[in-house]
Amino acid sequence: MDGSFTTTVIWHDSRGSECEAEVRVTYVGRHGFPETRTDPAEPATVEITDIVPINDDAWAYIPDDLFERDDLIAECFEDWDATCEAAEEARAEDYRDRMREEADNG
Repeated sequence: MDGSFTTTVIWHDSRGSECEAEVRVTYVGRHGFPETRTDPAEPATVEITDIVPINDDAWAYIPDDLFERDDLIAECFEDWDATCEAAEEARAEDYRDRMREEADNG
């Protein structure tokens, strides 16, 4: 499942200066699998596919190590969890609406 969110990142450039930029982070989330008799469990994973500065911050060079940074990975998981929860709630609400319609028309 693809997702994206906006956040602020801070890093140090090659001269040791602190850089800060608002960025759009895009990621792919993959559900894990429970353990079976033949296969070990696999945890859910997220992979950051893109980090783009917002507001045309052309000066904001995005270092490659941001793609593996634990805090950004954690934000991806938080966003993914929230998106999955919202989708689950929407499906449940849709199901309840269909059941009400069937009961009203039945």
